[in-house]
Amino acid sequence: MDRRNNLLYLSKIFYWFEEDFVEAAGSLENLVAPYLKEEVRLFLKDQRPKIRFLEYDWSLNAEGPLR
Repeated sequence: MDRRNNLLYLSKIFYWFEEDFVEAAGSLENLVAPYLKEEVRLFLKDQRPKIRFLEYDWSLNAEGPLR
């Protein structure tokens, strides 16, 4: 969240599957709101920030010691 520039940053996954998420929750903001601090939820509701999608970190799917 970048309040100064009124931006909400989300993973690129939310962009790829936006239609599914919006169908389930009404909006991306509604989807992520339950996982945010109260002050951030209020900011989202009052300011309606623009959403910017972050590049997905494909290394999260890489083989590693936990696999």
